[in-house]
Amino acid sequence: MTISVTLSIGYLTIPLIIKHSIKSLETTSAEEEDEILTSSPQWTFGNTICISSFVQSPPNIYPTIEKHVLHLASHANAVERETLSILSKSFQTQTNNKHCHGLAFLSEDLLGILSSTVQTNTFTLQIVQYATQVSGANKKSYQIESNHNDAFLELDHTVKPYEIMELCQIWPGSQPILTKLAKQIYQTASLYGYWDYWRVFEGICEGHQINPRQLLS
Repeated sequence: MTISVTLSIGYLTIPLIIKHSIKSLETTSAEEEDEILTSSPQWTFGNTICISSFVQSPPNIYPTIEKHVLHLASHANAVERETLSILSKSFQTQTNNKHCHGLAFLSEDLLGILSSTVQTNTFTLQIVQYATQVSGANKKSYQIESNHNDAFLELDHTVKPYEIMELCQIWPGSQPILTKLAKQIYQTASLYGYWDYWRVFEGICEGHQINPRQLLS
């Protein structure tokens, strides 16, 4: 069965179909794997992939649960075809020997990484699952009190990407919290080499026209 999805970038939308899916985590049997490959995608926010930011170094610290090959739908019009072609070419352009990727927050624990292929009408979507454990009922991760040095983040209780996005959406009211987070994330990255998390924070802020470097001053 063909699964249709919509790629959304700002006010632009592009119709796509899923040509192929691969389950990345281990399965117990060939029958289970076949069932997974023919099932619906794992994301829960409908069938729309909303690109919220662009990064050159997508996070690789989270487990990949599945990968999808996305192809331009046959009923796409000329504008949609041209838009996808331009997006593909911009992704393939290298800066400092790195390609660009799009990030889409699909649910509270699923992150989609959109990447281009050699074909301008075909992309890959990598679905990764990041930690969701939070201590404290109905509290955001950045509201959890820590008994440790306030200058650093506990790696088990890092702020989720969708929470960072929520803070960016209520800017400038969230400036004090984002400033504190920026310093904590940067200091943690400097100490542990945890730069993937900083790049995610950086990409989300820049996607909302917020300069993360200014938050460090």
